[in-house]
Amino acid sequence: MRGGPIYPVISPPTATPFRAPSDAVWNAALQSLGAAPPVLVDRTQGRIVTDRFSFTLPVQAVGGRRNGGVTTQVLQVSMDIRVLPTPEGLTAVHVQTIIHDALEYGFWPMAGGPNSPEGDLYARIAQRLGGR
Repeated sequence: MRGGPIYPVISPPTATPFRAPSDAVWNAALQSLGAAPPVLVDRTQGRIVTDRFSFTLPVQAVGGRRNGGVTTQVLQVSMDIRVLPTPEGLTAVHVQTIIHDALEYGFWPMAGGPNSPEGDLYARIAQRLGGR
């Protein structure tokens, strides 16, 4: 790659439904932000936008890199979150993550996966809702 890494990297949008009223999911989403400071909170639109924050995940090194062991990837990310009712009567949390910087360029988590900022947020929300 000429000129170095290109940022930001916009992850594909993800969504997860919850069997809970939208007010409960909204509150759980706000409480689940952890180290992600919000810069926009608009309840009317169901939108939360975070400032940049560090997200750390384990990465399995391949191809002889670091002897095939596990290393740590640190990302600087922000999230655009929507909490919206679905036609089925559920409440969906939609997240799009923007990667602003990374310790190692190109090692991104699968969007919405268990070691991703979105997956972490979904798990925290579910825990606050009692696993709904």
